[in-house]
Amino acid sequence: QPANVDYKAIVVFNLFGGVDSFSVLAPKSGGDCTELYNDYIEARGVAGVLNTNLLQIDASGSNQTCSDFGIHKALGEFQTIYNEGDGAFLANFGHLFKPVTKKDWLFETRTDLFSHYKMNQDAQRVDAFQEQSGTGVLGRLLDAMEKKNMTVSPISINTLTVMLDGKPETGRLVDILPGSGAKEFDFENRWVLNFDEKLVAAVEDLNAGTKMNSGIFSNHFSQSLIDTWNKTDNLKSILRSSVNVPIHGTKGNAFKQILRMIKSASERGVNREAFVVDLGGFDAHHSVMWNLDANLPNVNNAVGGFYRGLKDLNMLDSVTTIIISEFGRTISPNTNGGTDHGWGGNYFIFGGEINGKKIFGEYPASFTETDRAMLERGRVLPTTSWDAVWYAVSQWFGVD
Repeated sequence: QPANVDYKAIVVFNLFGGVDSFSVLAPKSGGDCTELYNDYIEARGVAGVLNTNLLQIDASGSNQTCSDFGIHKALGEFQTIYNEGDGAFLANFGHLFKPVTKKDWLFETRTDLFSHYKMNQDAQRVDAFQEQSGTGVLGRLLDAMEKKNMTVSPISINTLTVMLDGKPETGRLVDILPGSGAKEFDFENRWVLNFDEKLVAAVEDLNAGTKMNSGIFSNHFSQSLIDTWNKTDNLKSILRSSVNVPIHGTKGNAFKQILRMIKSASERGVNREAFVVDLGGFDAHHSVMWNLDANLPNVNNAVGGFYRGLKDLNMLDSVTTIIISEFGRTISPNTNGGTDHGWGGNYFIFGGEINGKKIFGEYPASFTETDRAMLERGRVLPTTSWDAVWYAVSQWFGVD
């Protein structure tokens, strides 16, 4: 456990494909949201979550149209975190170049709306004016903290992501950790590890002494390999350490790795850290209810286990976790019982000394076409930009 170290971390859990987030957070009937719920069910049809399948939360004090909301039945851990005051929902957030309306959004929005790739990039870069091209929002936060003489560390689990990229001149590389742990690369023990001899020969040749015909980047390549090799050796014992709290589901091992890294922050001498975990499968053009029933339990298990793990380490206030997706989906269903690419969506944040048990942002006041956020084809115009949540998180992180 980190001791006597100024340590904070941000964890982003990216649900790729565009999660149907108006099935994640919906108005609930039976209280002051009954009218909005009826409106919701009429607009959503087969894509609407029935009242009996919603876990109730109280949004009093959130400045929403009403206060009786519900969470999808598969997200019981979200309900617990919210009710404990350790988490909050982000209502109708998304990429915005500038404030737009139903009249001008098509002409004033400078991005390829409704595209998986572009909207995912926008959500990870959060750089609408392209002032720092090639960087991601987490990478820039780490850049800012590194300038304050803090030791920083960007870590992705299993994949490379632009979200962690800082300015190239920092020379800082993103560490990619496999969810299953550090992979050994020990030549002296290669027979036991069953390395292919062709691989051994290739690595030895690439890292041999410099020759007249060696490429100009050969020394840099070799040094990078050695640095990565040494770092892997240093992390082996950390990534094999025990985690006291079980985390189930397909992303359980990934979040266990993050807990191990957080636990070892003092040992590694790290002050500020950022992690990214991806989970795909949410592009529900067909049978959206089935899609959510299949995928949300994995999200729930990962988030719940990680939450308890942070509490076990007494690190919940030192770690902010955000669950995002590149876009929300359409309110109205398609003919296949699915929903299509939308824009604004509802997301979740917890930890990091948050003022929780609230819904931040502006949940739609109506699901009819007269509402200022409702566009054609059932798409929802975001009322709050990604910049807003990252501005708050950056202040907590220590950015001036």
